[in-house]
Amino acid sequence: MHLYWSCGIISWEVNALHAKWSETGIGDLEQFLSLEWRTSVQGCSPSFRKRLGGAFNFEGAVYKGSASNLTLFFPLFHYFLSRVLDSRGLLVKEMESFNALRRISIELRSIATSSAPLATERLQELQVAHQSLIVEVYSESFVKPKHHQRFHAAEQLKQTGFYVDCFAMERKHKQFKSHIGLHRYKVRPGLY
Repeated sequence: MHLYWSCGIISWEVNALHAKWSETGIGDLEQFLSLEWRTSVQGCSPSFRKRLGGAFNFEGAVYKGSASNLTLFFPLFHYFLSRVLDSRGLLVKEMESFNALRRISIELRSIATSSAPLATERLQELQVAHQSLIVEVYSESFVKPKHHQRFHAAEQLKQTGFYVDCFAMERKHKQFKSHIGLHRYKVRPGLY
């Protein structure tokens, strides 16, 4: 989750590409996100999807919404951009990198839901291809330690034979932290 989604590789590239796409002025993301679709995600209403693509999420280097929100927004944004930009031949290299990143996210989901022994060779191939595209499109200065760490994560997956992400416990962690915050400054008798 933190490697790719929460202040990670996907959140950086989504924001970088959003900035480049915004400069083109082509397509209406807000209208696209507010369309009436059928979705398997409960509570993913048109107004919620519209908030996923709200301008406030793209202020700065990382996507400001939660990691869970980014997992919903990323495939929608990818679909939108591929329909808007591909036919016009705009941001071709950027979209190649974004396509590679989308394939990585699909491979990670496949690994996470697989009951078979983990095979990470495909993930490593996709990451190597994406890394070269990232450098070509955004330069070396865009590369962060997490871009390097992801190669080690795939090796660890292979060595340990199991996949763990922190999405399931993140909500509990957030609730726990908020509870601590409420009681942090309450002095209990007998502590001092």
